[in-house]
Amino acid sequence: MLGIVIRASTIEGIKVYGIASIFRLSLARQVVERWNFIIMKSVAYKIIILWCAALSGLLALSTYSESEALASHTQQLQSYYLQQQAEVHRVLRRASFSDINGRRDAMGELSLLSGVVALELRHNGEVMESIGSLREDDFLMLALVPINSAELAELTIHIALTELPSESSFSYFFLLLLAILIGAIAATLYILVPLFHLEEKAESILTGDFDPEHFSPSDEHPLTSELAINLLLNEHHFSRQQQTELSNRLRRHSFVDSLTGLGNREYFDAELEVHLTAEDNVTGAVGIFSFEPLMDCFHDDRAMFNDLIVQVGQRFLELSNEEDLYWVARRGDTDFAWLTLENSPDKVSRQCYKLIKDLARSVFDATEFQHHFVDVGVAFFKSGDAAYEVLASADMALRNAQLEGENKVNVFKPDYLTKDMIKGGVRWRSFLQNKLDRREVILYFQPQINSLNDDFNSFEVLSRIEDNSKIIPASVFLPMASRCGLASEFDRLIVDTALKSLTFGSQLSSAELSINLFSDSVRNEKFIHWLVQRLSSLPELSERLYFEVSEFAIMNADQTFAWALEQVAELGARWCVESVGSPNADLSYLRRYPIDRLKIGHSIVRQIDQHEEKQLFVQTLITAANHAGVMVWAEGVESQDEWETLANLGVTGGQGFWFGEPQDKLLLDDSVEVDMD
Repeated sequence: MLGIVIRASTIEGIKVYGIASIFRLSLARQVVERWNFIIMKSVAYKIIILWCAALSGLLALSTYSESEALASHTQQLQSYYLQQQAEVHRVLRRASFSDINGRRDAMGELSLLSGVVALELRHNGEVMESIGSLREDDFLMLALVPINSAELAELTIHIALTELPSESSFSYFFLLLLAILIGAIAATLYILVPLFHLEEKAESILTGDFDPEHFSPSDEHPLTSELAINLLLNEHHFSRQQQTELSNRLRRHSFVDSLTGLGNREYFDAELEVHLTAEDNVTGAVGIFSFEPLMDCFHDDRAMFNDLIVQVGQRFLELSNEEDLYWVARRGDTDFAWLTLENSPDKVSRQCYKLIKDLARSVFDATEFQHHFVDVGVAFFKSGDAAYEVLASADMALRNAQLEGENKVNVFKPDYLTKDMIKGGVRWRSFLQNKLDRREVILYFQPQINSLNDDFNSFEVLSRIEDNSKIIPASVFLPMASRCGLASEFDRLIVDTALKSLTFGSQLSSAELSINLFSDSVRNEKFIHWLVQRLSSLPELSERLYFEVSEFAIMNADQTFAWALEQVAELGARWCVESVGSPNADLSYLRRYPIDRLKIGHSIVRQIDQHEEKQLFVQTLITAANHAGVMVWAEGVESQDEWETLANLGVTGGQGFWFGEPQDKLLLDDSVEVDMD
C-alpha cells in the first residue's frame, strides 16, 4: 500500500508541474506581446522625432539656400552692370555726337556691346537717333553726351535682364538634400536594428527555434526591453529542458525497471497484448527466466543481489539489441522475460541455452550459484490467444523446467504450431530472395487522420507478401529480411513502388504517404544515394513523403545515420519517429535531428483511456515535442475512447483500425476507387 501511495503522489506532482509549466509559457507569451507593443511605441517616437528634425533641417536649409542664392545673384548683377557701364564709358570717350555720321557710328558701336538691346538719343524731348525697340523690363543706363559746344543730349541704353549671367546653386542644394535623406534613412535603420533583434528573439520564443546565442544582448547598450526578452528566453529554454526531462522521467517511472533499465511488467504485458491482438496472423514465444536461486542472496547480501541482477539485465539488453523481433523486461524481483516473433521452437531453445551459457561464464562463474542460477519456461502463441493463457503456459513450462534439474529450459508447444508455420533461416532467405527477384510486394494503405481538419488525405504504406495464399505482414517478413541481409533491397522496392503509385495515380495528386525504412537502409550509403537521386528527379513529390524510422533506431543513430537524415530532409521529404515509448529512450534526439513528427507506439496507445500514467506521459511528450516544433501522432488506435483521450491530450493525428483497415485499393471519395496493384 505504501508503494501505491508514493506512486500516486509522484504522478500528482508531475501533473501540477506540467500545468504550472504550461501556465508559465502562456504568461511568457503575453509578456512578449506586451514588450513588443512597448518597444514598437518607443521606437515609433524616436522615428517621429528623427524625421521631424530632418524635415526642419530641410526647411531651414531651403530658406538659407534661397537667401544665399538671391544675395549671390544680386552681387553678380552689380558686377555685371559695372562692367557694362565701363564698356559704355570706353565707347563714349571715343565717340563724337556733334554730327549725324558720328552719332550713328557711336550708337552702332554701343549696340554691339553684350546685353544692349536698344538705344535712344533725345534732345529737348525729341528723338534724334534710336536703335531697337524699347521694353519696360530692360535695365536702363542714362548718359549725357555733347552734341555741340553748348548743348547736351540724353542717351538711354537698354540692357536686357534675360541676358544677364547667373550661377545657380541648385546642384549643391540637391546634393545636400540627398545627403540628409540618406542620413535620415540610415539613422532610421540604426534605430530599428534593436527592434529587428527583438522580433527575432520573440519569434524564437513562440516557435521554440532558438539557440543560446539569442540570450546575449545585440550590442553594448541593449534596450531594457531586450534584456527582458533575454530573461524570457533563458526561462523558456530552461522550461523546455525541464519538460523534456520530465517526459523522460515519467517514461522511466511508468515503463522502466529502476534497477536494470529494462522494461518493467507493465511494458512487457502491453507489448504482449499488442501482438496477441494484431489483425495479422503472427506467431511468437514468451520466455520466463526465473532466477529464484538468488533469493538467498536477496536476503543475506542485498548489494550482491542487486549487482548480479544488473549484470543479468545488461546481458538481456544486449540480446535485444543484437536480435530483431525481441523484447525483454524484468517482470519481478527474480523474473526476467523475453518476447520473440517468428522463431522455431528449436531456435528458441538454442538461444535460451546460449544465454544460460553466457551468464554462467560472464556473471555466475565465480559465485556460489554457478551450477544453478536460473530456470526457463517457454510458451508459444499466435494472434488471438489470451495473454493470461500464454503467461500461464509459460509458467507451467517454468515449473516443469524446475523439476527437470539445474539451469534447464522447458518449451510448451501447442498442437497448432506445425513446422510449416515457422520457417527456418535458410527457407526464409530463399523465399524472400524469390519475392525480390519477382518484385512481388503488395502495398496496402492505411488512412491517417489529421485531427486539426479531419483530413484523411494521408496514408501509411504497409507492405505484404503472399505465401501459399497466406498474406504475411511486414512486421513479420521485413525483420526476417533484415536478418538475411535483404532489408535495403526490400526498402528500395517498396519506396520505388510507392513513388510510382504517387506519380501515375491521378487521384493521389495531393495525398501524403508515410513509408517505413529499416535502420540498416538508412545507414547504407548506397541506398541513400539512390534515394536522394530518386527524390531529386521527382521534386514535386518529396514534400508529400514521410519516411519513418523506429525510436530505437534514432536512439542508436551514428554519424552516417545523421548524414542520411540531413540529405533526405534537404530535398523536402520529412522524417517521422515511430513506436515512441521505448523504455530506454529519451527525447534528446528532437534537438539533434531534423524530425517533423512523432508516432506514439501501440503499447502506449492500447487502452490509454484507462491508464492515467500513459496519459501523463503523452501529455508531457506533446509539450516537449511542441517546444521543438514537432507534431505528435498516434498509431494503433483501436477504439473511440482511445482516440477521444488522445485528441483531448493534444495529439495532432492518428491511425489504426478505428479509422480504417489497411487496403490495397484507396477509396478517395464515394465514387473513385484507385487500384494500386
